[in-house]
Amino acid sequence: MALPSSKYIWRSIESEKIEMREKLRTKVLSRRAKKQKIEFSLQN
Repeated sequence: MALPSSKYIWRSIESEKIEMREKLRTKVLSRRAKKQKIEFSLQN
């Protein structure tokens, strides 16, 4: 009984980590895109 529950908890933690990583990546990418837009508007 203890094994499957701990495995489930571990899996949920892993999925949360992956979700956080994806959110971070999208945040970084959007920030980078904003910077590029600013640089692009400055160049024109």
